[in-house]
Amino acid sequence: MKAFEIVGPSQNLESVIRPVLLVFFGEAPAKASAGLVQKVKEEMERIRRGPVDVLGIESLYHPEVVRSFNITIFPAFVLVEQGMERWRYEGMLNPEQLETALATPC
Repeated sequence: MKAFEIVGPSQNLESVIRPVLLVFFGEAPAKASAGLVQKVKEEMERIRRGPVDVLGIESLYHPEVVRSFNITIFPAFVLVEQGMERWRYEGMLNPEQLETALATPC
């Protein structure tokens, strides 16, 4: 099972209707990023006490989405729930920062 799905150029983001953690990449995601994304997902699920869907968005294919979220640093993590941004973090996270960053509300 994949840690997250990468949105391709032919996919429509409007079809995503459930709460989701959007992960924005400036370039094609590297294998190293997959580990970080998985850790963020697991910690978010622990805090929320429920499953969290993850959707990777490459800026090359969806620059309009990157602009609409005002993403300036990659990777960027944005939790969207019921159409509202609930949490955001831009930049790399190390394990020590993860819990603190996730505890900070949007």
